[in-house]
Amino acid sequence: MNTKKAVYNKLFSKKTELKTHKVELGLIDDIRKLNDDFAKIFSEDLKLRTEMSKLNRKAKDLDKLYKSKVNNAKKIANEATKKINDLGLKEPAPLIALYDSFQAEPYKDIISQIK
Repeated sequence: MNTKKAVYNKLFSKKTELKTHKVELGLIDDIRKLNDDFAKIFSEDLKLRTEMSKLNRKAKDLDKLYKSKVNNAKKIANEATKKINDLGLKEPAPLIALYDSFQAEPYKDIISQIK
């Protein structure tokens, strides 16, 4: 009978040890999962920041192009106005409206709108 008790005692002590190991392995699995989640988050964050940087550069390029086109349009409109005045004519309404739209510059500072 003593042998039977010794065997049961060994079995129960092993079972408790296995539970402890299972809990520890479960925690390690949880930590690995969290690590994978963080890696995915950081990867997505980096991807978005890279894309945002590219879009910022593109917006700056478009802003420069826009300002250049507006300045060129103003120059042409001023030349047209001068020639019309030199001829003693009245500026046509469409030219006045076009010139006013250049003065308004609805997209005056594209860069400030994206920050």
